[in-house]
Amino acid sequence: MSSFNNYYIEPAIVTEVEHRIECIPYYNAFYSEEQGGWCLGGAHLPIFVAPMACIIDENNYLKFDSEGLNPIIPRTVDFQKRLEIMKQMIWIAVGLDEFDWIINNYDRFDTDVYICVDIANGHMTKLLNKCRIAKKKFGQNLNLMAGNIANPTTYFEYAKAGIDYVRCGIGDGQACATADLTGISQDTPRFIKSLHWYKNSVEKDFINNDNYLSVPKIIWDGGISSIRDIVIALALGADYVMCGKIFAKCEEACGEIIDKLMPVKREEICNTCIPKKLNITNVLEWTHGRMYYGMSTQRAQKEMGNKQLKSSEGYEYWIPIEYKLSDWVKQFVDAIASTMSYCNCTQLGQFIGKVNCIKYND
Repeated sequence: MSSFNNYYIEPAIVTEVEHRIECIPYYNAFYSEEQGGWCLGGAHLPIFVAPMACIIDENNYLKFDSEGLNPIIPRTVDFQKRLEIMKQMIWIAVGLDEFDWIINNYDRFDTDVYICVDIANGHMTKLLNKCRIAKKKFGQNLNLMAGNIANPTTYFEYAKAGIDYVRCGIGDGQACATADLTGISQDTPRFIKSLHWYKNSVEKDFINNDNYLSVPKIIWDGGISSIRDIVIALALGADYVMCGKIFAKCEEACGEIIDKLMPVKREEICNTCIPKKLNITNVLEWTHGRMYYGMSTQRAQKEMGNKQLKSSEGYEYWIPIEYKLSDWVKQFVDAIASTMSYCNCTQLGQFIGKVNCIKYND
């Protein structure tokens, strides 16, 4: 069950928004009187595509980028190839050793750098120290993402290190076994609310507090299974949401297609019955699908070239391919724009963490 199932968004008392077309769920969009509407050139949705080998590679990342999403090239793609792709202002995932190489060779980079330090435990002092060094060398040319964290107070340490984006959430991913094996996890909605409050606190003190080098944007990462989950996470205070399984179900994902015989329910009208009734039958049909697996599985470790394999903290299982990427994006844009219209918000900045999310009574 999703961590967000027990929450709903309360509409505004009254709303001046007459149609959801007035609501723009994009960052960096701007209104042009000359063009008579919102301009989306260079704009992007509040969604990151998880750097997973079963979703993204060097051949399909532009398909996600062209839909206004934020793809991250996974560590399974050759390192030098990732560096080349990054020149197109595309995020790349790196391990700590690769991050070291980038830091030590900072003078080789003549364009902005988009780095996601992709490790399981974002609480390590070693990681924070490397991020401080990288920010000192690259300055504003480095766009830096790190994580994951499961203690909300760690947000302050990320602000002190100058990190721009913090990935939040451990153990919630649908291909992640960390919570089952270690007990490490979090109360997701409460966690996001706390992070949003801490972000506001850092933002207020940022100018006058020399300890803070950045106001990290919050990326909720894990356990997202529907558009509703994304909208609730944003309403609670996440600046972005990172999705994996949702995009693994797209036709455009890179994972190998595997057909399986799956039961499909069919409803047929029985004309001989009075009144008419439905006969529900289960039939087997060949269904397109692919293997979905976390990046800590031994399969992913092998694809990253690891010689010493660690015990897996991830799952691997077959999922069906259900839709085209463009169809899903349109549905998401329409859905969140509709939510924003109910809440009297025309821009993301008016919506994220500023609407009333209520928990159902148990």
